[in-house]
Amino acid sequence: MEASKGPRPSSSEATPNPKPWSVDDAQRNAGRCTGTLTPLVGHQQKCDFGTMRWFLLFGLVFACTSQANAQCRQGSGPDHGDGIPYCSQIEPESTPSPHPVPPPQWQSFAAAVAWGDSNTGDAFIGVGKYFDEQLAREKVLEKCNAKGWANCAVAISITNGVVAVARDSERKLRVRSDVSVDAARSNIVAKCEADGVSCEVLAVYDGLQEYF
Repeated sequence: MEASKGPRPSSSEATPNPKPWSVDDAQRNAGRCTGTLTPLVGHQQKCDFGTMRWFLLFGLVFACTSQANAQCRQGSGPDHGDGIPYCSQIEPESTPSPHPVPPPQWQSFAAAVAWGDSNTGDAFIGVGKYFDEQLAREKVLEKCNAKGWANCAVAISITNGVVAVARDSERKLRVRSDVSVDAARSNIVAKCEADGVSCEVLAVYDGLQEYF
């Protein structure tokens, strides 16, 4: 074994100088992490995951915003029923305009009374709140004939008024039209008294107009 004598190598000669960072080193280390390679002292490297997270977050927000403006339906795409979602832009819903409400107005009504001869004497029947006076006359005459009375006839009819029916002390029927229920009742009694008889009010049929 051969040995040699001489000065011992210094520490700088024993330890080689650090190898400077090169492009080849960056390419070899590219597969070790995902991110940005940053050269450090001692040939260390680190991955800048913070920057990558910001890019991922921005992409996720952009995708969600695009999806929020789309409406997907199954089986309505180009292949018609293959289950592939088909997305289209959502159209804003139009607010229907409210229908105009007509203002309140007066509605006219009519009343009518018919009488005839029954088995027990004079008889009558009446109708009220008909929209048309002629219709009220036809209807009350129809009702009189339906009862089987003889000599049915329309005694009185009115539009926008009332008709009162009374029987006097001589067993005769009397009718009177007026502008209100109270007026019809009081005036038919007054007419009976003026004729020298008493009267009993039997019915009042309403044909007064209404506001609605």
